[in-house]
Amino acid sequence: MHQVHERPEVKPLRPTHHRAHHVRDVTLGEDASRIRTRPGVMARIRSVALNILRANGVQNISLALYANAVSFDQLLTLGTA
Repeated sequence: MHQVHERPEVKPLRPTHHRAHHVRDVTLGEDASRIRTRPGVMARIRSVALNILRANGVQNISLALYANAVSFDQLLTLGTA
């Protein structure tokens, strides 16, 4: 007779965790990052960039990253706003 092992309850993640991870992974490619020396520093830089965009009311992070990559002047206005 086989014993049935019940799985321990897994805490559901907060919706903000899912949103942050999805944006970091899909838009910024964090899971594919090859940074091996002090990866936490780049993670913090990514977080700062996302927080600046969100503080300025940006809803579409991907579009905002593209627009700021094309126009350096627009990027500077976000940092000084």
